[in-house]
Amino acid sequence: MKIANPQGKGLVSLFNEWNAPVLASQCRDFPKLAKDYVLSLFVLSASFKFKPVQHQRYYLYIKQSELILTLIEPSKSGGRFGIYIGECGLNPDLTWHVEFSDDDNHAPTIQSFLQRFYAGFESHHQQNKTWHELLPFYEESLPFYARMYANGMAKSIHRDIVQLGFTQAPASNLLEMKGRFLIEELVDKNTALT
Repeated sequence: MKIANPQGKGLVSLFNEWNAPVLASQCRDFPKLAKDYVLSLFVLSASFKFKPVQHQRYYLYIKQSELILTLIEPSKSGGRFGIYIGECGLNPDLTWHVEFSDDDNHAPTIQSFLQRFYAGFESHHQQNKTWHELLPFYEESLPFYARMYANGMAKSIHRDIVQLGFTQAPASNLLEMKGRFLIEELVDKNTALT
């Protein structure tokens, strides 16, 4: 017998999961919070049409200036997704972690892509708005699953923003407090980002 809904796209199961509390053992410090936020936005900017789950490995690629998230690892992709960036996964608190590839052949392309992404991030967060106003609780431009997971990530980040006392702080303080060295850390292929 064929299973009717193998990806679990049913609204009932999805919204049951969404009403569950965001899991986190303790409040992140600001550098960890900033890194989780930027990496999560990076992954959620990728093109994907499936429901991500925890404890699953996903793979990021760049193809024609588009970020692609897939379940297909580089050894089995046959190059059809473009340049392999790295492996990532969904954390219990609905943020993402990324381990960037150490392939020296594509390092300049990957670094350039990350720098363009961060420039957009920086521009967005230079606005005179609070963190709460800029978190993607509902980002209409995103496809369904990316929008839902952006909402989950926003709830997780917001929880720690409240605990750290940054609720009314301008979002630009992310740039001031963490600074430009964040992108240097992200593009440094010798740094493991987990």
